Amino acid sequence: MKFSKQIVLGLLSVGIVVACKDLEVKKAIVYPSMAEVKQTTLLADVGGVKVNNGGYGSSLVQDANDPAVFYMLTDRGPNIDGTVSGSKVFSSPNFVPQIGKFRLVDSTLVLEKIIELKNENGVAISGLPNPIGQGGTGENALDVLGNPLGTSVDGLDSEGMAIAPD
Repeated sequence: MKFSKQIVLGLLSVGIVVACKDLEVKKAIVYPSMAEVKQTTLLADVGGVKVNNGGYGSSLVQDANDPAVFYMLTDRGPNIDGTVSGSKVFSSPNFVPQIGKFRLVDSTLVLEKIIELKNENGVAISGLPNPIGQGGTGENALDVLGNPLGTSVDGLDSEGMAIAPD
């Protein structure tokens, strides 16, 4: 749509032209009140208690270019507070924090891709606590039998993310 307006002041004529792009109206997406992930991945079986998937939900970001796509961040992996003060028990100590790319199809979130988080050398990171002096809080990581797991300079307790415009 284009329009022009002329203003005449004595013998002086000033023209103003404003152009508007045609706006593309995309089909609106109707989001369900609830959506669930149907696929499961067994991470551990601890005394008959099955631990699935890895905890997507520390953060969620919608893809600005595709409103049916959501990126979800896991936590550091399945863990609980231990009985010893300051301890964390990890049922899957080798868990790699990750981002899942999910697509909403009706009321189901379909996992399309897993992006494992890696350090600057391309090595998978862990959810283990950092060493003291390198960001560590003093948490004592244990496996389900109470054995110490140690720390990792590449440990990450992921809690949030943002998507860049590019």
